[in-house]
Amino acid sequence: MERTFKDFFKSFGRVSALTLGILALAILGMYHSSCKMTAQGVELIEHSSSSPDILDYTVDGSEITVEFSTPVNVKNAFAIKANGLQGQSGDEQQSSDAQSSTERTSVEDLLNSENKISVDANSTEDNFVKFTLSEKTEIGSTYELYSEVTDEKGNTLSFALPFYGENDRFPEIVISEVNEKFSSDSLIEFVELYALSDGNLFGLEIFSASDEKTFPLPCVEVKKDEYIVVHLRTPEGENVVTELGDDLSESKGKFSVDEARDIWIEKIDDKGCLSPTAEIVVLNNKAKKKYVDCVMYCKSDYAAENVEWKNEKLKVVAAECVRQNVWNSVSPKDAIYGKEKATAHVARKNIETLQKNYNNGNNEEIENNSSNWSRITGSKLTPGGVNNF
Repeated sequence: MERTFKDFFKSFGRVSALTLGILALAILGMYHSSCKMTAQGVELIEHSSSSPDILDYTVDGSEITVEFSTPVNVKNAFAIKANGLQGQSGDEQQSSDAQSSTERTSVEDLLNSENKISVDANSTEDNFVKFTLSEKTEIGSTYELYSEVTDEKGNTLSFALPFYGENDRFPEIVISEVNEKFSSDSLIEFVELYALSDGNLFGLEIFSASDEKTFPLPCVEVKKDEYIVVHLRTPEGENVVTELGDDLSESKGKFSVDEARDIWIEKIDDKGCLSPTAEIVVLNNKAKKKYVDCVMYCKSDYAAENVEWKNEKLKVVAAECVRQNVWNSVSPKDAIYGKEKATAHVARKNIETLQKNYNNGNNEEIENNSSNWSRITGSKLTPGGVNNF
């Protein structure tokens, strides 16, 4: 029996507000564009055993391409912009999505929303349908595509698909300093970034290859020549703030850095954030599936005793770093290490060269290797400022 789109949303308003919230939690990594997701992430609002199935979909900016199990006709489609969540990381957004979705219990809230966006739907080839939003998405904001389709036999499928606004303004940015050491009274692990151009950080993440810890960066505008200090844990009882605006002095905790942008990551677990023995720190563009920069370091005895990384995860990431031209060697012998066994702090030496090349329009890549870096002592750490060797 055919149902109108309003009938579909009446049903949705009664039973699916909560499940849509659960859906938002279930979709991991969905905040990036051009991402390949499995069909399990889509909320099927009106579905039966005879309905067409969603096999897969991709999100690329304002275009969502959905693959169905059989050719379909799109009866209705529109998108809703959810409450503004800019400034949050992907994990924080998923939690907020669940809350905002569960509060939306009225059909009228959906059909009469001021945030409602018209959508064009066109079949591309075989069983694919391309849904195109009528307006450009805002970086980092949350959107939901709603649609009802029918197959050649009149079987109906209604579904909801959440996605995040595309970031088309990534800055040119590099890792400039890393501290892996933690001390509750004096030091917190951090990765310092240096922006060679203006842009937005949404869709970028830092990850440690040794144990695959991931630190997503928030939706925030950064400026050319700005230092960004990404603190890899947030101390309890400290007046720390992730600085999302132009005021870089908002964060007042003892680990905050004046005149630089502070970003605080919630503590992942009770373990260290970075390995003190052997580590590869990667700045990853998750949206474009591309490594932006990396740095490899290890203890001197580790480098002397190992031709290759002992940890399989390090091996894989090292090979990928070389393949993507962000480091020149897969061997720990070509990582950063000093005469001492400890390697707690490393700093980049060629920031000025990178800066001049970018300002002069020289797009030639400068090879990144251990000669561009230096192991430094704790007294020479300069989070948020020019490196000191």
